[in-house]
Amino acid sequence: LAYYIYARRQYDRAVHHLLAVIEMEPTFYLAHCVLGLAYAQQAMPHEAVRAFEKACALSAGNPFTLGMLAYGLGKAGRSQEARTIIEKLSADAQRSYVPAKSLMFAWAGLDDAQNVLSWAEKSLDDRDPMTIMNLIQEPVLDFVRSDPRYQALLHKIKLPC
Repeated sequence: LAYYIYARRQYDRAVHHLLAVIEMEPTFYLAHCVLGLAYAQQAMPHEAVRAFEKACALSAGNPFTLGMLAYGLGKAGRSQEARTIIEKLSADAQRSYVPAKSLMFAWAGLDDAQNVLSWAEKSLDDRDPMTIMNLIQEPVLDFVRSDPRYQALLHKIKLPC
């Protein structure tokens, strides 16, 4: 529920719900991820990074949470740290499965539309079921929605532009 409130751009309300969820289940790393996203959208980059770091700690640094941390670091102006994580995820992807969506979010933190859309397309090719929802409503991706490549990607998967 909290993610859908966040996706509707009701960030204060989402934070309220997420903090309640975390109070009930402090080890639920996805709640920390969405909390980080909400904080980032509220221009609270330091709080976002702390939430993403907590998610990484709780998930033993799984690739998705590392991509989210890279996003937060990029938004906090810590682009070199974000790039270091992107390099790690890219190297890991040569040896094991790394969800393309992880890199899509990571590059979004650096406002790199070309890489965001390339990784979004790879995520769709990998049939990640959440990528379509992310493309349609994820606030992190708002900055790519006017890009003709975004429109072409929607057309490719037969969604209205």
